[in-house]
Amino acid sequence: MKISPQVRYTIILGAVIPALILALFFSFRQTLWRISADFCHPFLSSISTADSVISDSGLELLSRRELVSKLNSAERHMAVLEGENSITKNLEHENAELREILGISAPRGFKCIYSEISVRDPLRWNETFTIDKGQEDGIRPGCIAIAFSVQSDSSFKFAVAGRVQSVSRHSALVESLVGPKNEIGAFITGKVVPGIIGGGGYENNRSYFRIKYLPGDLAYKEGEEIATSPYSLEIPPFLPVGKIISEEEWGPESEDLYKSAICSPYVDFRKIRFLVIMVKK
Repeated sequence: MKISPQVRYTIILGAVIPALILALFFSFRQTLWRISADFCHPFLSSISTADSVISDSGLELLSRRELVSKLNSAERHMAVLEGENSITKNLEHENAELREILGISAPRGFKCIYSEISVRDPLRWNETFTIDKGQEDGIRPGCIAIAFSVQSDSSFKFAVAGRVQSVSRHSALVESLVGPKNEIGAFITGKVVPGIIGGGGYENNRSYFRIKYLPGDLAYKEGEEIATSPYSLEIPPFLPVGKIISEEEWGPESEDLYKSAICSPYVDFRKIRFLVIMVKK
């Protein structure tokens, strides 16, 4: 079938004209958008301004009681957001502490049992902790407990927190370094001088413990570091414990044979959540 020239021209124009229109549209699209945006700006701006004026007028029409109610509602919402933020930060801190604890490697001859503090006595908050592991997990009285060190001036990630005093099937009672029943063999690292950690307390917003039976003919300076004794059979040696704050005399009954010192622990007992119990194999 032969197509006439008129039909052929019509088909060609039908294909070319839409293509030209599309090409011109894409070429001038940005220009058209700028022109339309500038043209519509006064109208859009007037709508936004009117909305703001109406909103402000609405606030002016509100009574004092309604304004106070709205303000209180906003403050309660802010308090909720601050509480949620605080909870999130605490969870992040606990997760970081737990990851560090799970990375502890036990000294030779010992194994680590990871535990969480389940109960704290409000009257002895810094002295005793009940943990969620007990006899069935292998914990025995006398085992050493270590915790994450949160002291800013400490170079240690972990330090001694206390010692297991009693054990039940599924829980154990740990007494911290400041507890009156706790006695741990220790030594001053710089002098290699032995002593015994025993008793302490909480004063001036910080915990302290004593190291006793130090030789009386030596002087002990602030900042000297204390670690667990290398001569104990039940406790790993050289675990960091704390540092000396000040020296104190025992009194005339000691006949100047011994001295004791007030020490600051590396662990902040107010904040610990997890404990690692080191048990001899």
